[in-house]
Amino acid sequence: MSSSFIEYKGRGYWISDGFIGLVANYIKFNLNPLEHKEKWVIEFINSLSSICSGNSIGWNSFHFDELLTSTERVYFVVTTIDKTISFVRSKGNFIPKDELNSYESIKEKKFIALWSEDIETKRILNLLLDIKLLIQEKGGFLHSDEIDYFW
Repeated sequence: MSSSFIEYKGRGYWISDGFIGLVANYIKFNLNPLEHKEKWVIEFINSLSSICSGNSIGWNSFHFDELLTSTERVYFVVTTIDKTISFVRSKGNFIPKDELNSYESIKEKKFIALWSEDIETKRILNLLLDIKLLIQEKGGFLHSDEIDYFW
């Protein structure tokens, strides 16, 4: 499975594109586009939709550097991630493969990769927490760092 370097201010994480897609779906679920008229929030939702589509394998981006240009914007995304964490926690210890595969149905046919088993919810939670720490400038690695982590 391919991966993308999700970054903010020069630091980030290499993340499996399959997991990036799941996280983007869960974050997007917690953002109602009708409630947000600010151009940057609409651009953020569009970046989530792009990730969900599967069209950018190996090049996925949340566009944090372009969009998170103030403490208010960072706070908004952190708050959205916190809502997403609560939502994911409510799913219990595992996310069923049927639910995971339902997210695959929004992708173009050539990008669909079905999940063969349930995944532990903590894998998604850990990824959300790491992204939250990244945009709070408390986490992440340099692109060239040798790293070993697992979500």
